[in-house]
Amino acid sequence: MKINKDLNLILNMEDSKGEFVVHSVPIPTELFASNRRVFMSAYRDMTSEGMAGIQASIAVATMILRDAAEKHGKANEIEEVINTIIGATTVIRGSSVLLQFSDVEEDVKEEVVDRLIFFYTWQLFVPPTQKKEWIPSISYLLGLELKTTTVQEILSQSSMANEALKTISGTKEHTGTMATSSPI
Repeated sequence: MKINKDLNLILNMEDSKGEFVVHSVPIPTELFASNRRVFMSAYRDMTSEGMAGIQASIAVATMILRDAAEKHGKANEIEEVINTIIGATTVIRGSSVLLQFSDVEEDVKEEVVDRLIFFYTWQLFVPPTQKKEWIPSISYLLGLELKTTTVQEILSQSSMANEALKTISGTKEHTGTMATSSPI
């Protein structure tokens, strides 16, 4: 996988509790390389119905990947990949917390993981010469951005906005402690 290790996946999302930002750092290439047949099988399943099936594939990318792993006898290895992706993902809503410990609704957490898995699966099989045109299209479809932005930078940007609101409203807000993420 040839994602610039300085780029992080950023998703702006919303659930019934409000807006939040998802920040996911790239995971080790070795995890993908050792499971390339599983990812190739998942990629084929994701693309078998053309553009019409892509939206559906995004919504069930984790299931597609697990099914492919079963076919290749690598269910445990793929669970490690999925858990690594989850562990490399932070939710920022006022403060930052790892995805699995966040207050994001469970179905939305699943959607976040599906989007990330879909992106990583496609990323593996797009030739370098096509990435320049592919990345903007798939990023738009998935609602994600590739940026060098860190969790701390997102928090400082949102805290500056929060400070402006506090000044206007005159209210104070408890900020608590901050969790940080780092590449695995």
